[in-house]
Amino acid sequence: MTAATADRSAFERAGGGRFCHFPVAAETEIFTGTLVCLDDSGYAVPAADTASYVFVGVAAEGADNSSGSDGDINIKVWRKGVFRFAYNPGSAARTNIGDTVYVYDDSTVTVAGSVTNDHKCGKIHDYVDASNVDVDIEHIW
Repeated sequence: MTAATADRSAFERAGGGRFCHFPVAAETEIFTGTLVCLDDSGYAVPAADTASYVFVGVAAEGADNSSGSDGDINIKVWRKGVFRFAYNPGSAARTNIGDTVYVYDDSTVTVAGSVTNDHKCGKIHDYVDASNVDVDIEHIW
């Protein structure tokens, strides 16, 4: 490859910005403001400490596909931003700002080693109290 010598079009893909849309797994309900993963088939599911899951962001809206098949509906997911989540083990402190956090469940983050699969979902942006932190999510996958 050669370095650019003039302006070029970087072509931004749809979804490359703040939001992205994913098809929702069959028989699944995802609530607004919760952590979202893709399952091993590539469908959106509530985040969990499951080996095959991949973290993708925070649900910008709810999606109820509880009586549908894989991909019957889509969910809009925030890929960037700062969001408040419960903190497990419930002993957060100001000194945790900047720490990497991982998916515990769809509304809780935790530190490495507190879960089996360590699905990284962001860094602590601010301390709220011992049980809650503001997390700057990262587009990791």
